[in-house]
Amino acid sequence: MNMLMLLKRESQMGVKRGFVSIAVLLAATLLLGGCIANKSVDNNSANISIVANRTNNLKAEVSDLRSQVDKLVIQVAGLNEKLDSLAGTRKPDADAAGAKAAPEKVDREVILLEQELSIVERRLENLEQSRKTPAPNIKVLAGTTDIQPAKDMAAFLSRNGFPVQAVDYASSSGYKYDTVYYAEGYEDHAQQLAEAIGGKTIIKPLTWKSVFDVIAVKGGPR
Repeated sequence: MNMLMLLKRESQMGVKRGFVSIAVLLAATLLLGGCIANKSVDNNSANISIVANRTNNLKAEVSDLRSQVDKLVIQVAGLNEKLDSLAGTRKPDADAAGAKAAPEKVDREVILLEQELSIVERRLENLEQSRKTPAPNIKVLAGTTDIQPAKDMAAFLSRNGFPVQAVDYASSSGYKYDTVYYAEGYEDHAQQLAEAIGGKTIIKPLTWKSVFDVIAVKGGPR
């Protein structure tokens, strides 16, 4: 009888220990799962923040471009109006005896206005194109044997609204000036980037195939 009671008690204690082990295992699993979940949430939050910031930057760029386009449209209209007015001024009066051509001063003014109009219209066309073109993939290359200036340029551009995707050495190290290359459709972006760099920055079209739309090469000291 006593032996049966002892066996029963041992059996019950074994079951209890089994439940305790299972409970400990479940608790550890839940804790580990919670840590992984929290890490995943943190990573997702960081990614969402990056995307949100990039979206806001793009919206600001689009708004700025629209504002520039509106101003240029008004400027073009004003220049056309001036040209029409001057064109009427310099028409000779065929019916008047001894009629002469318009004064040279007016002619020169017309030529200057036509040149200005051509520049403005080209700028307007580039801005319109940039509104339809997605943000460029930008790469910065070291045009000398020292890559640190290129890294500094990449950091500067990224801080000023031109996110750089890669930094590397150029195939040639003989660049005297900073140079910006652009793919078709990205000339206006290259112009803006060159203005941000400043100095005697040179702008050229890309003559080789690249996955990057705009490539800035850091040249020697200016």
